[in-house]
Amino acid sequence: MANKVSIVGVFPTLFLAARRSASHPASLLGSSFLDSQLREYPRDLLEELAKVEALVKELIMVGFKVRLVQAFSPYGVALSLRHRLGRGYYAVVNNQPVKITENIGEVVKKIKDLTSKKAERRLKFRFD
Repeated sequence: MANKVSIVGVFPTLFLAARRSASHPASLLGSSFLDSQLREYPRDLLEELAKVEALVKELIMVGFKVRLVQAFSPYGVALSLRHRLGRGYYAVVNNQPVKITENIGEVVKKIKDLTSKKAERRLKFRFD
């Protein structure tokens, strides 16, 4: 079974449409249309999205199953509240958040370490 990673953040709809499979209706418009639209986003947002895209490619190459979670969706809000996620993009693996930083190699290493450490289920019995 493949290890699962959820990446939580604010993803522009056009970014998600550009990264979907070829069967997505937005792909019929052509990549030049999508690229010209993506260039209109602020530079810092594009840099963050480029880091997320590089991380997703790296994780898929290593064998992870990656899910992009919009932070404003019900599931994204639940993850953000549960793990107290701040601004930016986070990878959540085995109920542990990892902040996506400049060095993608370190982030992948942290994610691999978290998946290798299986969370042990603790059973607590209470005797009165």
